[in-house]
Amino acid sequence: MPDILPTIEFFAGLSEELSNVSLRRGKESGDRQVVLTFQKLKAIEKFQSFTKQFNGNLRLKDSEGEITINPFSVKFFLW
Repeated sequence: MPDILPTIEFFAGLSEELSNVSLRRGKESGDRQVVLTFQKLKAIEKFQSFTKQFNGNLRLKDSEGEITINPFSVKFFLW
């Protein structure tokens, strides 16, 4: 299978290019966190997030296949 860039969809049909992934665990709580980093987030640009239907889950795709997850929470940090 040819290598493809990892992508993620927050909204149906709006594929995002993933720049980095960090896995973390809270020191006190032990909760696991996944931090996804994007250079550019199409879902926020030009308010596209309001014109596309939210999946209710995150769809992740790479050269090894595709998975769909239901996140406990999603937070966006812009800088």
